Amino acid sequence: MATLPRARRRGLARTVLRALTRHAGARSAYLVTTEPNRAAQALYRGEGFQTVGRYHYRVRKV
Repeated sequence: MATLPRARRRGLARTVLRALTRHAGARSAYLVTTEPNRAAQALYRGEGFQTVGRYHYRVRKV
């Protein structure tokens, strides 16, 4: 999910996230974001998500 810079800080991402989780009807959900994406992490924490693991991409130098 991405929000255009001009549309940020209006609650749109929160509205979409809530609609998606409600529509799914699941009792649990998970999200993945990158470490530098602090805005997404704050949004997810605000909606009750918590960090439970981390991953690391490995890239071979050519």
